[in-house]
Amino acid sequence: MVKNRILVLDDEPVIQELLARTFNEDRYHVEAAEDPKAALKRIKEEPFDILITDLRMPKVSGMDVLKEVKRINPHTEVIIITGYPTIETAVEAVKMGAFDFICKPFDLEQMKTAVGKCLDKQRSEPKIEVLLDYANSIIATLREPFLVLDKRLQIISANYAFYATFKVTEEETLGRPLPDLGDRQWNIPKLLQLLREVIPEKKVVKDYNVEHKFEQIGDRAMILNACQLHISNKTAAMITKRAVEEEEEDLILLAIENITERKIKDDESRIKDVAIASSINAIAISDPDGNLTYINDSFLKLWGYDNEEDVIGKSSVMFWNDPEQAKAVIDALRQSGQWSGELAGKKKDGSIINVQLAGSIISDSAGIVEGMMASFIDITERKKAEEELRESERKLKELDDKTTRSQEELKASYTELKTSKDNLVRSEKLAYTGRIAASIAHEIRNPLTNVSMSVRQLKKGDRIKPEGFKHSEIIERNVERINFLIAELLNCARPAKLNPAPYDIHQVIKDALISDKNKIRSQRIKTIKLLAAKPSILKIDKEHMGRVLLNLITNAIDAMPKGGNLTISTEINKDFFLIKVQDSGVGIPEKDIIRIFDPFFSTRPQGVGLGLTTCYGIVVSHGGTIEVESKWRKGTTFIISLPMDTRRERERERERE
Repeated sequence: MVKNRILVLDDEPVIQELLARTFNEDRYHVEAAEDPKAALKRIKEEPFDILITDLRMPKVSGMDVLKEVKRINPHTEVIIITGYPTIETAVEAVKMGAFDFICKPFDLEQMKTAVGKCLDKQRSEPKIEVLLDYANSIIATLREPFLVLDKRLQIISANYAFYATFKVTEEETLGRPLPDLGDRQWNIPKLLQLLREVIPEKKVVKDYNVEHKFEQIGDRAMILNACQLHISNKTAAMITKRAVEEEEEDLILLAIENITERKIKDDESRIKDVAIASSINAIAISDPDGNLTYINDSFLKLWGYDNEEDVIGKSSVMFWNDPEQAKAVIDALRQSGQWSGELAGKKKDGSIINVQLAGSIISDSAGIVEGMMASFIDITERKKAEEELRESERKLKELDDKTTRSQEELKASYTELKTSKDNLVRSEKLAYTGRIAASIAHEIRNPLTNVSMSVRQLKKGDRIKPEGFKHSEIIERNVERINFLIAELLNCARPAKLNPAPYDIHQVIKDALISDKNKIRSQRIKTIKLLAAKPSILKIDKEHMGRVLLNLITNAIDAMPKGGNLTISTEINKDFFLIKVQDSGVGIPEKDIIRIFDPFFSTRPQGVGLGLTTCYGIVVSHGGTIEVESKWRKGTTFIISLPMDTRRERERERERE
């Protein structure tokens, strides 16, 4: 059995081995070569049925090998394989006698089919049919859309890429004039004019750019190439599937390269380049080592350079006042992929500027770092303004603090003056009341004494009838009440005579509460005691201070006839001991608060108006103060402030230590 001889010419050993293993069967004899000269030598020595050759080789191209093989042995069929297919190369190969043109990477079944057809052609097929099969093979493998047109621009052939790209079917395409294709979407006047000149003027349309909107696929950018195909009538008939009267037929091959995505990317890149170049921010790009590869005009202006030649290629570190800090920023940028912050830059003239920097890493799709990009903003004036603002704020705060202290001092002085005035007014009132009281007491007590003695004499001499005893008792009770009022008036008008001694003020408070416990219970009043934990020994007159607290507690109870909360709290404020008696009663009207300690002033119908006056005198005699806070319908709080013997307290603290 005679074996078909195949010679494989390729500078890649993998391709040689792959094809040799594929065709190393009983019916084939396969040899391989990687040098074109060695392959041509073997063809001269022995005949081969098929040569499978690479198109691009280091020294000699596949087209040169094809030409030489056809000269040596025209019966040897040549199949060209390539990873860089173009229509022009394919057409040229066909004209030179190549049987097939296959793109890398190729399918082994496709290669087997091509070899089989090649052998069949050698045995029986006429040359024209082989060429047509070859042309169809080219059409099937090309990735770019292309059309074959006759001289009337009627479409006689199209490849799969054309149908897929422009969303049309074979039925909608073949036999139609190009301008009418797809609802006249290809009616592009300038293109049609160029195509009509291809055959009569033998023109070649080369790299014609077209931007056109197609209804079905939208905007497209294309590069068109067209040339004349001069073939026999038999070949034309087989291609066009119609009878051809002329001996020869001229056709137009139209290749279409869709560059829409590339143009979009180019436009985006151009817009970005323009934006970067014209940005008011200084922008620089460096290689992975930090050497500058691009800078815009704003960068030159910011750092005071005139020409980019003075900057490109220089290390980015040299543009900063602290090189070590700049290196640290670059290291941080490499590690995290981005960095932002403030740095001190050094201009060409040596002056220092404050710069806000934002940088990021530039990486390719595989994550390999290709460089770094940074944007810079001059914040020197802003930093200066911020510093001036901080200084102004500092001075303003000092002035505000001084003003606040002055206001507080003024307020304290006003309060002290007002308190002194109020105390002086009260003292004057009490002094005046004392003088009046002493005069009235002298003038009233003598007649009262006579009245009282007269009533007692009448009662002893049985001069009063039984029905008159009732009236005599009334006289005696009122005489006693008048005497009591005179005594109270004298007590509140003159300083109390104290017998001070160290005593627990908390115990005085508890005793006062016990005195009023029945009244507290009967009126359902809740007592709350918040007494200070620290020692409460004060130098006081127990009896007089007990009278003060009992009076305040009684008044609080009377202010809550339907129940409420009675809160008594104590605390130490610096050198004073505070006692607060608070009720949740009706409160005191604001207009009456200023008169609350005046003699004979009372908010109760049956009140005499001397109780709080007496309390005031006792507290003042202890060197303390008594104040009142009240809100109408929310309650009243009386605050007693008594001086502490701080020297004795400090001695006790030292003894405890």
